[in-house]
Amino acid sequence: MVITGSSILSTFSLINILLPLWPLWILLVRTERAPWANWLLVLCIHISCSNLLPLLPPVQRHLPVLSPLTELAEFTIQFYLLRQLIAQAKAKDIMQLLLVAFISSVVTLYWQQGTAIYQRQMVLTEAGLLVFLSFVALVQLATQRHIVIFRSPVFWIACGILIFYSMKILIECLAAALPASPQIQQQKLLLTTISNSIRLIAFAAAISVRSSSYLQLFR
Repeated sequence: MVITGSSILSTFSLINILLPLWPLWILLVRTERAPWANWLLVLCIHISCSNLLPLLPPVQRHLPVLSPLTELAEFTIQFYLLRQLIAQAKAKDIMQLLLVAFISSVVTLYWQQGTAIYQRQMVLTEAGLLVFLSFVALVQLATQRHIVIFRSPVFWIACGILIFYSMKILIECLAAALPASPQIQQQKLLLTTISNSIRLIAFAAAISVRSSSYLQLFR
């Protein structure tokens, strides 16, 4: 039996639909959750639904319009998730202002010129912001000497987002440098799907580890 790129892509797409259910189930059965866990809960639901939408025939023809909107929603959820992981109140206020300004600009641009305009630039901008915030969260974690880093949910969440969006930036830059073709597009989707699986595994690890002393900082 020959394993093709399409079959591998379909397999990982199915995995990305099912993987969010793992942290989702753990979060739902817990009676107490930190604020960041609520945002992770919303993110897992969003990722699962976003991976399910392309498989629905009525939705497939609207994907060019829907994809930028779902990516913007995913960016917003992850931005708020990372905001919960930042301890400094002033930094949180700056992040709030930055997000409002960015979302307002993007929505205005989409409303006036459509979602297809500047799509790659939007993806790179969103990815760059999330990579930066993930790095900030990791640096903040490194200053907490009494914390075992690998037992901290912050480490796994920030690493998951950092890996996924760093890969996304690399993929978009390579795709821009190569001539457009169906094969390149399929390879781009495959790499994105695989890196998304890594992100979801990191989220599951974040829910599974225990670090109560650090979690209390964000309650």
